[in-house]
Amino acid sequence: MTTVAVKDGVMAADTQLSSGTIHRAQKIFELPGGGCVGGCGSWSKAYAAIAWLLGGRQGDAPEFEDAELVILRPDGTVWIACERFPEFPILDDVASVGCGSAAAMALMHQGFSAKDAVRATCKTDPGSSEPIQVYKLPKKRKK
Repeated sequence: MTTVAVKDGVMAADTQLSSGTIHRAQKIFELPGGGCVGGCGSWSKAYAAIAWLLGGRQGDAPEFEDAELVILRPDGTVWIACERFPEFPILDDVASVGCGSAAAMALMHQGFSAKDAVRATCKTDPGSSEPIQVYKLPKKRKK
């Protein structure tokens, strides 16, 4: 369960983990070379894949059945990894994963920011709730 959304160089995610009881967890992580990754689905598996990325891709790539990652690269491109690596680029600059992804995508296409789309989705999706975590790509400096 989760809602992770990406739009305009911003990734936002709820912080709810549901496993009989509700816990809070960080779902967006800054990557060593810049950009960030967010995960959803079976959290222990998604987190194992995120930890592998954070560790510099050392060792064999984990498979993460029933989980999905969305990666926002420093250049603003969006990449997806579904249950295994390698990740792949998507042509869209708006993306969402998780149980609230359809609602978040609809809201972003109607003008909502990633953060506001996740916040609104948390109001109706039982698998997502506040607080919201946000990562913004740094602005490129003009030379």
